[in-house]
Amino acid sequence: MDLILETIISYRLLVHLIKFMQRNDLLIVLKMFLSNNKQIDTIYFHLDNDKVSIGSTRKMLEILSKDYYCFNFQPTNFKDVNEELKDKLNKKGINVKSG
Repeated sequence: MDLILETIISYRLLVHLIKFMQRNDLLIVLKMFLSNNKQIDTIYFHLDNDKVSIGSTRKMLEILSKDYYCFNFQPTNFKDVNEELKDKLNKKGINVKSG
């Protein structure tokens, strides 16, 4: 499938939603966003690898996978996706500064 045609809710959007909304409201806000953006058919989750994020992702996948293609790319060996990316880049010899 052509990535230009595939619509994705980015990690950054979810991060912003999490920052500004209570955890219980996240799914409500996400569902409102999706209902206003009918072209979206695929959702990639990249939430942190902590208890709250794991539970939130599980709940969203359970509910949203009925109507959308949902993929969970939650890191398993790292705190978050940024840590995972830095590790991969460092292994390729690309020095990435923290912060």
